[in-house]
Amino acid sequence: MTTYLSRPVFAWDVDWTTTPVQRLDYDIQEVGYGLKEALLWGDQTHVIRSWSAEVPLDSGAAITEFDLWTESLRGRLVGFWLPAPEQAFRIVAAISATQFDIEACGLATALGEGPEVHLWFTRAGQSSVAAKVTAVLDLGGGIERVTVSPSLGFTLDATWYVRPLLYVRLADDTERARFVAENRQVRFIKVVELTLEYAAAETGQSPVYLYRFWIETDPVAEWRFTGFAWDLQISEQGWTAKRITHGQVQRSTRADMPDFSIECERDADIPVIHLVPPALALPLNVEIRESMSLDDASTVIAIGRVQSVRASSRSLVAKCSYFSEVLPRSVPGFLLQARCNWQVFSGPCGANQAAYAKTAQVTAVSGRSVVVTDPSLAGIGAAWFAEGWIDVGAGVNRELRTVMASSAASGSAVTLTLSYPFNRAQTGNTATITPGCDGKADTCGAKFANFINWGGHRSVARNITLKGMRTPDIGGGKK
Repeated sequence: MTTYLSRPVFAWDVDWTTTPVQRLDYDIQEVGYGLKEALLWGDQTHVIRSWSAEVPLDSGAAITEFDLWTESLRGRLVGFWLPAPEQAFRIVAAISATQFDIEACGLATALGEGPEVHLWFTRAGQSSVAAKVTAVLDLGGGIERVTVSPSLGFTLDATWYVRPLLYVRLADDTERARFVAENRQVRFIKVVELTLEYAAAETGQSPVYLYRFWIETDPVAEWRFTGFAWDLQISEQGWTAKRITHGQVQRSTRADMPDFSIECERDADIPVIHLVPPALALPLNVEIRESMSLDDASTVIAIGRVQSVRASSRSLVAKCSYFSEVLPRSVPGFLLQARCNWQVFSGPCGANQAAYAKTAQVTAVSGRSVVVTDPSLAGIGAAWFAEGWIDVGAGVNRELRTVMASSAASGSAVTLTLSYPFNRAQTGNTATITPGCDGKADTCGAKFANFINWGGHRSVARNITLKGMRTPDIGGGKK
């Protein structure tokens, strides 16, 4: 994939001979004041242009490649570069790798009137090159001298064809094609120029957002994603490109900030999917980072915990609360209930996770059913690992699943039912299985020998939330 200023360049040959349609939009509105003459008011900086054209695809591989390219246009800034159909100017003399002379065409005047300062240089048998016009000098005699940046790496001559390089986006998500024959298509594309985003694409003014999810296991299980068009490596951390975004994030020094939301596709790699229905033994935390370039450390703009997830068509919308709203507190965070209030292996629980976790080999995988085998599992009873989790793989291949049910050991093998099937794990992998806790007093004492830290109430039949009482106002009012 060819890129320019961090954005992809449309690399297919567009058939501009099939009567391409170009539309120009002007933002001119009529403003009326009583019976007076109508005034025309316009606040548009540049003319908005759109094009409709055809892209011939002559093989199955070309069709697949085109589909993969459009599929990769992800993120909030989904623009890309498109070489325009017309020739920008004619080169008459070469000066250097950054300067050349052209037939005068008013480029010196046009440079200050619009955002179109990027060029696409092509020649048969040569790789295409993109550059930005930084200066145009009218030499007189029908000649203009153009300076571009960065250096082209070679000296141009009159055999090179130069076209404007436009920054555009697809006008809609509808795919249209005409089937010519088997493995042959003509795709119809419609694009709109992003006139106000040329500078943003060039300087990084449009931020890149990074999303980190994690669960407080030992070691911490975490996932890193970006809404950018492709995978990123920032501060020695890998961020996987996914269709993921977020709602409004309010920045404030106050603790009572409103919730924020994260929307993502139904992707098995994004842990939000394990909350529909809820199937995680531990809370899922989230952090949103904002980066103004593709290489800085970024800035945290929101950090909190996923409280609920709503499924909407092919996407998931997670409602998240800031950590100030989910920190432990005595009222109303503690419930009078028969089940323990603490999360297993947390600080208040006090149980040692490493002492109870088992390491075993995955010997069979069938959907949500997984068989793990190790001599240390011999004699383990039914439901021992229920409400716990299994951890397989490392790095980007690490997968964490909640154990919904576990069988009694058959020899040295235990069958686990997971919250969601593995995507990458397979037989032969090494897994760490951590038992869960159902919160009952007997389980705490018999399974973890930890009854002294049990956070429930034996005599309570139903959950009772402790709530503060409102003090009535005294005085005031009318007599």
